[in-house]
Amino acid sequence: MPPAIPAQIDDPQAASPFHAGEQKLQRANGSRDMLEQFGRKVIRPYMPEQHRAFFAQLPFVVVGAVDAKGWPWASLFPGSPGFAQSPDNRHLNIALNAAQADPVRRALQAETPMAVLGIEMHSRRRNRMNGRVSSLGESQLQLRVDQSFGNCPQYIQHRDITFLRPAADSSPAQASPRFTELGAKARRMIEAADVFFVASAVESRDNPTVEGVDVSHRGGRPGF
Repeated sequence: MPPAIPAQIDDPQAASPFHAGEQKLQRANGSRDMLEQFGRKVIRPYMPEQHRAFFAQLPFVVVGAVDAKGWPWASLFPGSPGFAQSPDNRHLNIALNAAQADPVRRALQAETPMAVLGIEMHSRRRNRMNGRVSSLGESQLQLRVDQSFGNCPQYIQHRDITFLRPAADSSPAQASPRFTELGAKARRMIEAADVFFVASAVESRDNPTVEGVDVSHRGGRPGF
């Protein structure tokens, strides 16, 4: 087990917790210095104990990854509480109950960047972890932590989660279609929604891989 000693994020010589795209936006709106100082305090390269316990009690996690064609995908990985476990503060294990056709599951390979959002709708708690796949098997993946941080409960709508079939049921599902226009049915669904999960990524400046893979909650009253 790796030592549980946290890195010194507030070290001025340490690398910034924000990737190049985030830094560019921060400079544009005049918040660069303030957010850099804040980020070094709250974005950690390890999972605090309360985050490790939080992920272990969830019935699903929101995940994000980029496929071979460069498309970022957001999805849900389900499971009975305990399907996500942190063996130490630098790793998170997740049971692979998602269908084989799930676009995030299909995108996973060794060292694939992956984002995880743990969100508990009834308590409106959420914590995030970004990392890379350190090992991948048929039934489980392990992520190596790059960043771990919490988010406030703002805009999270209260929900009580009930499974309509076993959480580990990975019945085949069709691959998600790609489209360039939203039909009337899709627009009505969006207008009535009070929650979205969105994946994003940015290409590395130094090589043709991706970095900054993230998955985020967006919510509000219907019509937001």
